[in-house]
Amino acid sequence: MTQHKGFDGTFKNISLPDLIQMTCLAEMTMTIQVSDRERQGFIFIQNGAVIHAYTGEKLVGEDALYDILSWRRGKFETLIKPWSGAPSIDKNWMFLIIEATRRLDEQDLDENDKGWSEEPSASTLAQLADIDEILGGAGPSEQAPKTKSDGDKMAGLTRVITVDDSALMCKMLKEALESDNTVRVVGTAKNGREALEKIEQLKPDVITLDVNMPVMSGDTTLKYVMITCPCPVIIISGFVKGTPERIFEFLCLGAVDFLFKPREGEDRATLGRRLIKKIKDAAFSKGRGFRRIRQPNLVNKPDLTPVSRKPAEQLAVLAFPAGGYQEIIRLLPQLPPDIKMGLVACLDMDNEFIDIFVDYLNKRSLISIQKAHDRAPLLEGVCYVAPSGFMATVVQTMGSNVIALREKTAATSEMSLNSLLNSAASAYSDRMVGIYLAGRSGNLVEGLSAISARGGQALALTAEPSPSDTCLSADQTLGLISTYDLTDYLISITHRSQS
Repeated sequence: MTQHKGFDGTFKNISLPDLIQMTCLAEMTMTIQVSDRERQGFIFIQNGAVIHAYTGEKLVGEDALYDILSWRRGKFETLIKPWSGAPSIDKNWMFLIIEATRRLDEQDLDENDKGWSEEPSASTLAQLADIDEILGGAGPSEQAPKTKSDGDKMAGLTRVITVDDSALMCKMLKEALESDNTVRVVGTAKNGREALEKIEQLKPDVITLDVNMPVMSGDTTLKYVMITCPCPVIIISGFVKGTPERIFEFLCLGAVDFLFKPREGEDRATLGRRLIKKIKDAAFSKGRGFRRIRQPNLVNKPDLTPVSRKPAEQLAVLAFPAGGYQEIIRLLPQLPPDIKMGLVACLDMDNEFIDIFVDYLNKRSLISIQKAHDRAPLLEGVCYVAPSGFMATVVQTMGSNVIALREKTAATSEMSLNSLLNSAASAYSDRMVGIYLAGRSGNLVEGLSAISARGGQALALTAEPSPSDTCLSADQTLGLISTYDLTDYLISITHRSQS
């Protein structure tokens, strides 16, 4: 008779995330069978890594894992049944648990119709505290945080922490940033865990964050930052396979901007100037608040050719000289395919990223998102993303309004957005809407004034919901509008023009 070694027993009041943590920390191989009254799922762990999951509802991989971890109650059983197929999950178990908890919190908020919360739920804080303890963190410091020195308090000084596992990159970033005497690097960190300790102590104005690091990766670090000590974060990453797509994950998690690391032969002085500009813009956005947003889903839409679309009788220009990625990612997928308006979006992004950005948005939007090209016709239901290296204006050709592009020079760079707003206001008059990020109008005063002078709307976009008694009226030509209200507003003004 065969004897089986080991113990039989029952766990009481243990959660699935707890069991996964224990199994992965012990580097065990285990299969967990989970069931509730009507559903059944399996989670496969191999040598301390979650490699596969599936459910009876035909979900596989990460989707299956997150679905199983969202079940409110049920039973589980550990099996000696290793997975022999190809892995369907390749992410770190800590990331998976935090992401599952975030999704569950989001589901709770949706059920209560409360939208995103600035404060993490108790379950999220508990999971983060557990993982911090596992990683060997000391937890919240009992010492009072260090105060800023008198020098740090001087007006206009931007305090930065750089996070990168390369000491050479940290040194290069420090040298580039401190070439501007209004920027000071107050700390560096070689991984996320070290960064969190320094962020808590030093209270920086801006953080630069690498994507791939040991101990704690960039995405996990960013989640910690957004929950425990919200601060503007700029992602600085090498341009490698898969990185551009991951940038969207970071932007949706709350990062305000990104920059690719210099490659061999690139002008580092130019890169340094771009970095300093992004750092200052990010610091300026500190009072804006930071929120996670849902990544928009892929959509199926009819392939409408330009011939099948009508010329736009109204135009909205999204003029975001710095940042604005979250606002664009939130807005465009919400617009209906039959919106009677054309759009132009201007962001300060690396040219090598624009094609990826346009493709990402176009696959998730019912309207058509395209990279602007010279003589592109302004059409209903089409949003053009203007390349940052070109100066865009609206001109009339054969009775239709089109976008004209010409390369920027040192002389035209600063006037670029003003020229677009001015020319669009001339072409569309009171059928024109110019939208910019609140507090970041910069040198857009001339263009925004031109819109107002011709009866159009010049609106500053804010992160806060607009109170019901301050909604914009049909004839208002200058004011604030919330990110949450912008979609309905754009749709409403196209309806007003047709009535």
